[in-house]
This record gives sequence, structure tokens and C-alpha cells, in this order.
Amino acid sequence: MVSTPPKSTTSPRTEANLAGDYPRSVPPVDVPITTEHITLGQLLKLTGTVEVGGDVRSLLASRTVTVDGEVEDRRGRKLRPGAVVRVAGDELRVVRSSGG
Repeated sequence: MVSTPPKSTTSPRTEANLAGDYPRSVPPVDVPITTEHITLGQLLKLTGTVEVGGDVRSLLASRTVTVDGEVEDRRGRKLRPGAVVRVAGDELRVVRSSGG
């Protein structure tokens, strides 16, 4: 009897991105904030990178998220305007909101 591996719930592109094997093909995304800072977990949820907080913990545990070029695993990491987050082949830049 041949066993079949469990079906993945993520797309091949997402799996490749999480593995760091997929070249970044989209321009950086500016994420405006109106406060002094935003936490990494909040940013990942706000941008739709993850759906719920539990997903943040799993994603950060995979050590595929970088902040300003360094691997980050703390969901409470405070990000201020100018911070650059790379995850799943995407680049997110925190910027100060121009609206009031």
C-alpha cells in the first residue's frame, strides 16, 4: 500500500516564498501608520500576511521574517516608520500616514 502525503493547505508559491526560494516580483508595499509604532504581529495581520494571531507565532517560528535585514521572531517587535519587513517574498515598509 502506498501512502500519500497529506495535502498542503498553502499554495506552492506561498510555500516557496516561506522557504525563501521565490524571487520578489512585486514592488514594496508602503504600510502607513498613524501611531508612533506598530508591532510586527499587528503589521502581519493588517497586511493580510496572516489571518489570526496564532498564525503570526507559527510564521515567526519558521524564521523566514526579517526586519531591516535581520531575522525576527518576536511578534511584539515595535516597528517605526522606516522599518522594512520582508516575508513570503514581499517587502513591507512602515511609513508615517500623511492623513490625519
